[in-house]
Amino acid sequence: MIPLDHMSGKSVGVLGLGASGRAAVAALIAAGAKVTAWDDDAAARKTADDLALQDLASQQVDVLVSSPGIAMTYPAPHPAIAFAMSNGAAVCGDVELFAQARDALPTHKVIAITGTNGKSTTTALIAHLLNAAGINAVIGGNFGPPILSLTPAECIYVLELSSFQLEQTASLVSDIAVFLNLTPDHSDRYASMAHYGAAKQRLFDMQGHAGKAVIAVDSLEGQRLAKHVKNQVISIGQPYAAWCVDNGTLKHHGQAISQQHDWPALQGPHNAQNAAAAAAVCFALGVAYDGIAAGLAGYQALAHRSQPVGQTGQIAFINDSKATNPDATAKSLQAYSNIYWLAGGSDKGSDFSSLAEHIKSVRAAYFFGQTRAALKAQVSGVKSQLFETMDSAFAAALRDARQSGMACTIVLSPACASFDQFRNFAHRGEVFTALVKEVL
Repeated sequence: MIPLDHMSGKSVGVLGLGASGRAAVAALIAAGAKVTAWDDDAAARKTADDLALQDLASQQVDVLVSSPGIAMTYPAPHPAIAFAMSNGAAVCGDVELFAQARDALPTHKVIAITGTNGKSTTTALIAHLLNAAGINAVIGGNFGPPILSLTPAECIYVLELSSFQLEQTASLVSDIAVFLNLTPDHSDRYASMAHYGAAKQRLFDMQGHAGKAVIAVDSLEGQRLAKHVKNQVISIGQPYAAWCVDNGTLKHHGQAISQQHDWPALQGPHNAQNAAAAAAVCFALGVAYDGIAAGLAGYQALAHRSQPVGQTGQIAFINDSKATNPDATAKSLQAYSNIYWLAGGSDKGSDFSSLAEHIKSVRAAYFFGQTRAALKAQVSGVKSQLFETMDSAFAAALRDARQSGMACTIVLSPACASFDQFRNFAHRGEVFTALVKEVL
């Protein structure tokens, strides 16, 4: 685990006992901190009977370490966070503890990736390309192991960082910071898109003049950010950028590097952006063109992210359960043809109407869960049916796909969070994959 010697002797509260919270507790105890923990979920507290438990809304501490899923500001700070701030305690997350501990770690670099969509694929792809080139890279943060559970090593830490994590971080200076995109999401945690974007921008503000910034400039948000940052910017995205995928070819300043059709796990326009970002980072770290091309060709898709999970006859099945907002789903709907589309889930205030622009390849839609009526009302121009559960929607999609008699794709790309019927997006994807396996 990451050594937190600077926390020795301090009174520390840990709010939230999920994976990152438990990793923080372990690292803090190992460092000699006096740790008090709390989780609002009684079930989580029952599994933590080895810890000193105390409601932190009334417990004075020197430092409060909060899990990223807990609101810092909007719509209101959690009572424990409000109490800590009013009593002069420092409030941060586990990424900030990592940042404060970096001087004690072996020689290393930090690559940090943020954006609304594509973070996990880009994070995994960067680590894959670096390791394939013989450079030790370790994944952590919002994707992969909790950051404080990582082993100190002479390596490159490749960190996916969410806006929630960045809100809690003040001193992480990354060697290369990556911005992919900004699309509407998490309206339950941000008063506006400006507030959401400001949380992402913190990654670059912490860099100052240090390191490099890899920024997708095919959006106004990316273009504004590129003008705002103080350090060297490597542009990706549009054909005029330093790195781009132009007509299916990955190019660096116009020089062809590799063809997208040679990367079976990285199809679609969204993965073109992910590949350009990963290539830009790895080239900046010394990976040659041929190493980048070979690494892209050998990359395996992550689970639940445009993941092929089987084929029967002419029907292919795609698990894109990680698409929890409309923009992520729009990317998925552009990547396949003759789509029988499964979507729906829990409501987090998303506007689905933009999806109507991306349904030309959708033969029929099957909306399920809490948001099914909203999807049907807002996604006009597509034949759709409503179902209470995903398995009933899947059965109908499979029936219609079989009756079509043509090559087609059943795509789970929900455009919604999963918490109405599933533990998380991974659980939803696992259930979908199990349904596919029953068919196979």
